[in-house]
Amino acid sequence: MINSSKFMQIVFSIIPYSEKCYSLQHILTGAEIYHLKIHEELYMIVLIEMLNFLPHLDSLQISSLLYSDPIYMINEEREILSLIIRQNQITKVYLRKMIHIDDVYFLIELCPRMTYLKVDFSNHMDIEVIIPLIFMKINTKYNHQLRLLCFRIVAADEKLIEKLNKMIKFQKFLFHYKIKRVLDNIYVQWK
Repeated sequence: MINSSKFMQIVFSIIPYSEKCYSLQHILTGAEIYHLKIHEELYMIVLIEMLNFLPHLDSLQISSLLYSDPIYMINEEREILSLIIRQNQITKVYLRKMIHIDDVYFLIELCPRMTYLKVDFSNHMDIEVIIPLIFMKINTKYNHQLRLLCFRIVAADEKLIEKLNKMIKFQKFLFHYKIKRVLDNIYVQWK
């Protein structure tokens, strides 16, 4: 058992899919962990259970999420999810592999204090369809804190920046914003 220790970061390489995360409570007792990094695919419900034991978490990096429909959650899991949404302090999220747009939607709902979101896109994804969906979701959140998006796209070029700029202006997703490309990363920042 770890007591009265302060950790800036904890990294999980293997997460049990079938077991509950309650054993984590013994590992994390007294620890103040600010960054969680998970290298494996993770079921959403397992992430929720982990966050329940990490109240000081500020940043989260996930390899990928395995979607599990909240409709199938038991009451206890729904209560934990509701508590996590109200109380977590996560401001920075990095999703290294988006499998489905619902992954991003879930993270936006789960982390209402998030100011920075980075998402890695695979080459086969239609980013010109997905990025507007992400902006629509952000715009439907009444008081969302998100102000900086980063999209990692291997084929990012200046033509893509121009298309995104036109799309943002035409759809009126944002008004005062900057968009720039740094290598494979496209950053969109607004006030």
